[in-house]
Amino acid sequence: MRYSFFWWPLHPLGYALCYSWTIIVFWFPCFVAWLIKVVVMRYGGMKMYLRARPFMLGLIMGEFSMAVVWALIAWAFTAPAPSFPWP
Repeated sequence: MRYSFFWWPLHPLGYALCYSWTIIVFWFPCFVAWLIKVVVMRYGGMKMYLRARPFMLGLIMGEFSMAVVWALIAWAFTAPAPSFPWP
C-alpha cells in the first residue's frame, strides 16, 4: 500500500516491530523524538532542523558516554555496573 498510494501513513516495518519488546519499552521516547522533530520542522524549517541536529546527537552521545564511564568505574572498583532494568 505504501508504494502504491503516497498518502498511506503506515510503514510495513511498523507492523513487524509493533509487538517487539523494544518498541513496547521505548515507544514513548520515540514518540517524543518524533514530536520534537515535527515541531522544529513546522515552526523552524530546515534551517532550524539543521541547527538543532548537533544538539540532539550530542544528547545521544552524552547518554552513551556516561554509560561507558559508569561501566569503567564499576570495572575499576569491581562493583556491579548500573544496568537497564530488563524485564
